[in-house]
Amino acid sequence: MKRRAILLGAFVVLIAGCGGDKSHSSTTQAATAPAATATTSPPHPPSKLKPGAAPPVRHRPSPAPKGPPPPPAGLRATTGYDTYELCSGGCSGSVPTSLRRPLRAPSGCSPRASGPVTPRPATSLTTTPFIGSPWRGGRVTWSASGYSGPILIRGRQISGSGAVGFGEGHVPYDELQLQGSGPWQTFTRVQSSGCYFYQVDGTSFSSTTVFRAS
Repeated sequence: MKRRAILLGAFVVLIAGCGGDKSHSSTTQAATAPAATATTSPPHPPSKLKPGAAPPVRHRPSPAPKGPPPPPAGLRATTGYDTYELCSGGCSGSVPTSLRRPLRAPSGCSPRASGPVTPRPATSLTTTPFIGSPWRGGRVTWSASGYSGPILIRGRQISGSGAVGFGEGHVPYDELQLQGSGPWQTFTRVQSSGCYFYQVDGTSFSSTTVFRAS
């Protein structure tokens, strides 16, 4: 009897599952239906970097180092203390960058000399031709009083475009670099007569000498 009751119960359950209990069927379907897919944002644009690669690091270009300006036309660039003829082969190095101050042309042409480093002759220069060179020249002796550091000497024409060169070569150099207390013998070179100036720069001074070249 017990086994018959179990079979009968299973038969009743089977009939109920196939029958018209529509509410139970719809409820079961709703419970077992998959959930709606959530709305997602559009994908990011693809990266140009390779997977795992670090982004490039961008640096500002380093500023160009400050150095001597190009020499005026017709002159060659000074390379340092060794350019001075009487020091050639026995000197090394060059003046510090701090001595390369801007040239300051004086107003007027009143011959005068100042500062601890001065030329002789100071305010006038008699020039003679150098064979095969467009640059005339006159001998000048420089000396220092109470100063023995690096010296930078440059020059230019006042109220004109003429340059001042140095040395005894066919092509003069554009500046005179010296060190010590002197005296130093060299040549000042110009291409025409007129009024010129030297600017002499040391670690503790900057002075100007005005001279006439004839």
